[in-house]
Amino acid sequence: MQDHCGGPASSSDAPRLVEIDSEVNSQHILISSLPKMEIEPLLLKLEIHFSKTKHGGGEVEKCEMLPDSWTVALTFVKNDIAKGLIETEHHDVKLQEKMHRVRVTPFLNGKITNLQTKMTACRRTLLLTGIPTIMDRETLQDELEIHFQKSCHGGGEVVDFLYNPLGQHTSAVFGGAPKNTDKATE
Repeated sequence: MQDHCGGPASSSDAPRLVEIDSEVNSQHILISSLPKMEIEPLLLKLEIHFSKTKHGGGEVEKCEMLPDSWTVALTFVKNDIAKGLIETEHHDVKLQEKMHRVRVTPFLNGKITNLQTKMTACRRTLLLTGIPTIMDRETLQDELEIHFQKSCHGGGEVVDFLYNPLGQHTSAVFGGAPKNTDKATE
């Protein structure tokens, strides 16, 4: 029996090299360090604040929340407004009846120019070869699954199991990676 990680059933592509060309977008800013509050009133207050020329702003085209980072992306109609706001970085904005210091940073446009991947082995998958057909398919599959679930064999909970008698290959996918992956499997 052979312990094998790799091959099409147990490997995946992972990034090896990623090159990204990026440039500062001259019409957009990102606004962070925002208080937790209702999204619509927050967007409205930010749009009003940053549309005023006395705050270094200008006409706002779009104002949207990026909920996973609790950051607002604000788009101006004109190109030259974002630069001045970014240079100041920290701005005091009236939110929830008091002044809050928010942070204004550049909005970057990026394009992936080079992506190289490599195959990585899945530590939870085994490829077993050379298993003789000594009993009917279903019984043999059940016996092998029981064998690999027993802790005395270094096994664990089997999530999925496939026995393919034509190619004499069997795969077992475990629920979690073993704690000691250096231990050889018999």
